[in-house]
Amino acid sequence: MFRVQYNISSVPGKSLPSGNGVGTHDEATDCNLCRAGRYANKVRYSPYYVYQNTESHYYGAGVCTQCGGGRYQSNAQSASCSYCIPGRYLPSSQNESNHISVSQCLPCITGKHTSGSGYSYCRICGSSYYQNENAMSSCKNCNPGYYTNQNIANIICKDCEKGKYQTGNSGTSCHACGTGYFNDQMAQVTCTKKCPPGRYGDGTAFTLYSQCKLW
Repeated sequence: MFRVQYNISSVPGKSLPSGNGVGTHDEATDCNLCRAGRYANKVRYSPYYVYQNTESHYYGAGVCTQCGGGRYQSNAQSASCSYCIPGRYLPSSQNESNHISVSQCLPCITGKHTSGSGYSYCRICGSSYYQNENAMSSCKNCNPGYYTNQNIANIICKDCEKGKYQTGNSGTSCHACGTGYFNDQMAQVTCTKKCPPGRYGDGTAFTLYSQCKLW
């Protein structure tokens, strides 16, 4: 006949490989210790039907799982992995020895960032943003008078050229000075210089007052 037995799960941080026969699953000592860089967290209880057998059976995680990208575990017998903090990353590796220390979490280089924990790579600072420091969790806005227009790892913002301006933050381009105005300097936030008396402008993005025509 069948008898209902309640199983004792494998301990967190240990695994219980599948095996033949009751003797391989009848004691807690049958569970294997997870090494640093790995974890096991499958723990549960459930009825187990045994045919004419009253011995307890252990089950749970069958293997210790390696910590993936952005994660590491320094200690043996762990139920989970730790995450690299924002601003750092840890590439995924098939070698568990690459996932055993917080020091293996690498800083994002200039032009890149990670906004959260547990990243396996750093994201670029795209158009209208930049980052000139290492190990940062966000990107910076370009100041007025500057811009970036490339979706690459920007480490600086470009000056608005002469004849142009940018009034806001996070600009992807600069605006041309309107008709009758000019800018003879770079990185300007507005165009306030007008064509002098006796002259007029018939175009945009003027860089010198001499481009203004005589009446």
